[in-house]
Amino acid sequence: MERRLKRYCTLLVVALLANVYTQASQAALVMLQNKNSEKCVQTISASKPPVGSNIVQGTCAENRIDDTAQGWVFWHNGKIKSRASNLKLCLSIENGSKKNGANVVLGKCGGKGSATVFVRKRVDSSHFFLLKSRQTKKCVTVANASTKEGAKLVQMPCVKSSEQQFKETLGVK
Repeated sequence: MERRLKRYCTLLVVALLANVYTQASQAALVMLQNKNSEKCVQTISASKPPVGSNIVQGTCAENRIDDTAQGWVFWHNGKIKSRASNLKLCLSIENGSKKNGANVVLGKCGGKGSATVFVRKRVDSSHFFLLKSRQTKKCVTVANASTKEGAKLVQMPCVKSSEQQFKETLGVK
């Protein structure tokens, strides 16, 4: 009986720790900075942007708390939720399209036909990574390798170019 109780307690502790880890990994608010432009991924509005709004790049805020348009949370299931939408909307490929150049937009997290699940693929030993859609097998890319404010993010075949590379940042100072 004592052995069973110890085993049960051990399993309970492991389960509780796994739950705490999962919740902690879901709560990490970050900004995403592009390697080529050194600008940050953002919604077009910092206050409740609508479904379907384009994701663009903009000058990075001083810290992740100051600019809700640039706040993102990586969920454990591959979804990237927007702080501007109170974590109700996710980074998505417009209409779940598999076409090159399809816009990256805010979409319902897991809506029918949506492409909202992304995998972070490390480029090398650096801290930069690609954001690859599990559904379309293409990567989030700054359109035309633009360094301009407001340039759209689109999906393109993954080639590891600097306009496809992002890093997590807490802000610039």
